[in-house]
Amino acid sequence: MTLGQRTRGGWVVGLDIGGSASRASVAPAVDDPAEAPALPLSGERVGISPGGSRVPELVDALLVQAAAAIPGGMAEVRSVAIGATGVRTLVADPQRLVDTLAAQLPGTVVQLSTDAVTAHLGALGGAPGAVVAVGTGSIAFGTDFADVWVRVDGWGHLLGDRGAASWIGRTGLETAIARWDGVDARGERLLAAAIARFGAPLTWPAQLYTRDDRAGVLGSFATDVDALANAGDDAAVAIMHEAGRQVARSVAAALQPGVAPTVAGTGGLFDSAAFAAAFREELGRRAPHAERREPQGSPLDGAVRLARLGLRADTRPRPHPDHLWASVPRGPGEST
Repeated sequence: MTLGQRTRGGWVVGLDIGGSASRASVAPAVDDPAEAPALPLSGERVGISPGGSRVPELVDALLVQAAAAIPGGMAEVRSVAIGATGVRTLVADPQRLVDTLAAQLPGTVVQLSTDAVTAHLGALGGAPGAVVAVGTGSIAFGTDFADVWVRVDGWGHLLGDRGAASWIGRTGLETAIARWDGVDARGERLLAAAIARFGAPLTWPAQLYTRDDRAGVLGSFATDVDALANAGDDAAVAIMHEAGRQVARSVAAALQPGVAPTVAGTGGLFDSAAFAAAFREELGRRAPHAERREPQGSPLDGAVRLARLGLRADTRPRPHPDHLWASVPRGPGEST
């Protein structure tokens, strides 16, 4: 699929690189996104190997797709913005990745951020506050995009991602394997669901420990856990409730001094009745004065917004050494 025609102002490209999939959106470089529809593109989920994250590889693959879809190719793109999971902790040098892309795209503003930044921009539309993004992983982020930048969690499926799909899937499998071992009777239905998805338990280590996308594989089981919770299984309900509480604790912790008391949660897990109920209850207990808002858009919408903000010096967010990196072409009155 292509966009079919050139646009006078050129194009912006937003990328969202996550544990379940990677996505891109090609949109006109206009202030009002309602003026013309965007073209969605999709790719593989991120993987983590001993050599580091596959984020650079996935970015390249999505930009190849974008170039094929845009009349005139990437020469017509004025701004690219990328939100990526693990980019601060698992990409060796985020600024080098930005500079490499900028060298390949002369004249294009290139911005790279953690997925928390683009989730925030998508959910609150650039307003200050705290956002928690829950997908395969989980990260909370409080900011005013000027002086206050607070990250909570986002440590990956071994150290954190509390309450995320990978956490739910892993906890569900732990409960299932305890039932298999005969040490905990609660996991009977979880064990049956896990066998239906993954096969015999003796095959599970090989399926999980050898995969560079194991977080995504773990996260796939979260749908089964939630389905069992909806059916009233006590063990599954307990997991989903604890997941919601964990996520609420993270976003409440991001409401540090200087962060506006506004909260939004984004991600498909908020469609889970058990998760959402526990999240609301725990957030009300920990941050009773916070105003909760429904998200305006997705992390991919936030990446497109970041790309549009990058078009002008007066709207472009200041880079941050831990959250946002940029390469900006020199122009009249500007420096890189």
